[in-house]
Amino acid sequence: MTVDGDFYPCERVSEKSVLGKIGNIFSGIYLEKAEKILNIGKIYEDKCRDCWAYSACDICIAKLDDTECNEKDILPKDCKKIKFTFENNLKDYCVLKSLGYKY
Repeated sequence: MTVDGDFYPCERVSEKSVLGKIGNIFSGIYLEKAEKILNIGKIYEDKCRDCWAYSACDICIAKLDDTECNEKDILPKDCKKIKFTFENNLKDYCVLKSLGYKY
C-alpha cells in the first residue's frame, strides 16, 4: 500500500504503474484486476504453453510492467534468461546426482 492508499500486489511493483494498481482504501480491491495480475501466466497461456521452461517461469507483473503499458502491450522480456538459468540448474542437478549427491 502506498502513502496515498493505493494497493499494489507487492513492493516491487512501481507506484507509478497503472497496470499494477489493484485498488485503494476508498474503493477496495479490484478483484478482477487483481486476479489477472496475480495469475499473469493466463495472459501468456497461448504463447507460452509449449515452452519447455514453462514450469520454471517466474515472470510476474513487477518484471513485465514498465509503468506506462497496458495489458496487451506487456511481453516477457526475460524468456532467454529464464531458460538459460533453468537449463543450467538442470545441468547442475544432473551432475550432482551422478556424483551421488542426495536431495
